[in-house]
Amino acid sequence: MNPLIRFYIFFAFTISIFISKNITLILFHFLFINLYFFLKKRIFFLWKDEILRFWLFFPLSSFIFFTISYFSSNHSLIIIIKNVFLSTFRYFLIISFTLVYFLKSKNDDLLLSIKNLIYKFSFKSIIINQAIIFFDLMIRFYPNIIKQWKNLIRGQNALSNNPEINYLKKVKTFAINIPDFILINLWRTEKLSTSMKMRGYGNKLPMSSYPILSLRTFDLRTLLVTLILLFGFHFAF
Repeated sequence: MNPLIRFYIFFAFTISIFISKNITLILFHFLFINLYFFLKKRIFFLWKDEILRFWLFFPLSSFIFFTISYFSSNHSLIIIIKNVFLSTFRYFLIISFTLVYFLKSKNDDLLLSIKNLIYKFSFKSIIINQAIIFFDLMIRFYPNIIKQWKNLIRGQNALSNNPEINYLKKVKTFAINIPDFILINLWRTEKLSTSMKMRGYGNKLPMSSYPILSLRTFDLRTLLVTLILLFGFHFAF
């Protein structure tokens, strides 16, 4: 499936959950994601490991919502509990759909799909192209920057006689090293910008990209069926 279509489908389900007002619509999304887990058991086990990180968020958000509603609204206790339950359930489904999207789309290139679409329709805008390249470079180099920072901390600990330092000393070490770290990455950015200018970036729009991720008939049909299904349930309930 095209990464752009997959993004729109999961985004549509997320918005649908957000605007669902009654338990029937929320249960529809709950049944849908359970059906998806039944068909994709590998994604289910990955999702189960990731959702455990939010074990504190759901009860804490429920408690805060209940406290605010109890002291600021005129609703009865039963209605407040019902609203808290629906809101927490809605949060759970939104986070679940988001996690499934990231787990399923880990190897997809959404930005590449957008660049292919821009090139196909000959959309000439230097601002949009610059924004796409900015996010593309940020996603591409972020793991490398994290790796550099970990190597820097590891080197500091190796040179230190007492690597087990307290929190205040860690903050001090971070403050001392961050200027050099920023300068090194600014130098890399300038070097990359020079290379892009030498290759003729910005002289011809729209820019082509490789590989080509074309929109197939199956992708468009899947998107259309999903939108009709969601709109139909919202109008029916």
